[in-house]
Amino acid sequence: MSMGLLYSTACVPQLQQVLATANTWQFDAYALEEASKGHPLSVLAFWLIRNSGCMEYASMDGMTLARFLRKIESGYKNNSYHNSRHAADVLQSLHMIMHQGGLVPGYVDQLTMLGCYLAAVVHDYEHVGRSNDYLVSTTDALAVRYNGGLQECIRALLAALHAASWLFHAR
Repeated sequence: MSMGLLYSTACVPQLQQVLATANTWQFDAYALEEASKGHPLSVLAFWLIRNSGCMEYASMDGMTLARFLRKIESGYKNNSYHNSRHAADVLQSLHMIMHQGGLVPGYVDQLTMLGCYLAAVVHDYEHVGRSNDYLVSTTDALAVRYNGGLQECIRALLAALHAASWLFHAR
């Protein structure tokens, strides 16, 4: 599946120009957000998964993957930091660490790479833009639901939300 199927042909050259930097530390998530018309995470994730061979390795259908990534991206709130642009930046940084850090090839196989990419994609899924401590101290509904009253879980409250939420959509 080409980017032309997901985007008008007018923006494809700009997307290709930005994605050409995805294998460098000069990657600009803000530029990708603009070129992708507000979909930096799904575009970058699709590009990395396809170009790394993970899509072929896992026998993934391109349209199904694209829909899944868009669904996950739609769960990122429009807050100042924990948004889809941030997730795209984290994904690209992870990609660089794996490839420039000497993990690929050798230590990271296709399955591990796919798992790492997907973990980066969902790492702040449905983040509300507040810290765990804030949610707990204000007795927010999320704190009650995911903390379960266990003091030792306070630090993992938002991690439980991210994991539970995206797993629901992965079914």
